[in-house]
Amino acid sequence: FSSGNNNLFFNNNDDMATNEINASNNATEKENNDETDDNANQESEENSDKELCYCVATLNGEIYLCDYNTFKCKKRYIIQTGIVKTAKYDPEFGTVIISYLNMLLRFDIQTGVIIEKLKQITSGVVTCLDKGILLIGYETGKIIMLRIREKRMEIMKTDGVSYHTAAVTGFAFGTNFFLSSSIDQTIKIWSLKGETVGVISLPLPLYGIEIYNGKRDILVGTDKEVMVIEGKSIFIDEFERKDEDYLQ
Repeated sequence: FSSGNNNLFFNNNDDMATNEINASNNATEKENNDETDDNANQESEENSDKELCYCVATLNGEIYLCDYNTFKCKKRYIIQTGIVKTAKYDPEFGTVIISYLNMLLRFDIQTGVIIEKLKQITSGVVTCLDKGILLIGYETGKIIMLRIREKRMEIMKTDGVSYHTAAVTGFAFGTNFFLSSSIDQTIKIWSLKGETVGVISLPLPLYGIEIYNGKRDILVGTDKEVMVIEGKSIFIDEFERKDEDYLQ
C-alpha cells in the first residue's frame, strides 16, 4: 500500500490504528518538546547563574544582586540586621564577606546560607580582598589578615609583626606581595604569608595607595598630591618580576 494513496484503503480498524499511531507520535513529540524545554530552561538557569552582576550591600544588612547592564535588581537577601561597614565579593567560592560594626560574616549567594560568623573581628577603617586574602586595617595601625578557605576564614598568624603606628589608609596587591599605607608616613611591603618584607618612609601622611602598571610603579596619595614611586627603584626581579604581557 505504500505506493498508492492510503486513503483508498481505510476502514474502521485502519482508522483506529492510524489514530493510535498519531496519538503515540503526538505524545512522543510532546515528550521531546517538554524535554527540550526543560533542557532550555536548565541551560537558561545555568547561564543566568553565570551572568555578570553587581553585588550591592546596604547599611541595614541587605544584599542586592543587580543586572550588570541595566542595574535592575535580580535577587534580594535580608541577611542580618545591623550596621554594615563594607562588603567584599569572593570570586573563588562565590561568597560575600560582610563587615558589621562588631562582626565579620560570610554569606553564600548561590545557596542563600550564612557560612560563618567571626564575632571577634570588628570593622576597620579600610578593607581589601584579593588573592584569597582579606585585609582589615584599623585606626590604631593594626592589620588583621584572613585566608579565605572554602568553608571557613582562617586568621593568619602575625606574631611579632610590626604594624603601623597610626591609622591604616590603604592596601594594594602585587603578584606575590601586598602594600599598606598609613598616616604614620610609611608604606609597608608584605609577603602573602603576612611577613613584613620592607618599609618605605616618606615625609608626609599617606591617604591611599595603588600599584598601577606592569612596571610595579606605586601611586600614593598625600593630602595635596599623588606621588609616583618607580617600581624599579624598589623591587628586584627575584622578588617581583615585571609583568611583560601587561607592558606590551
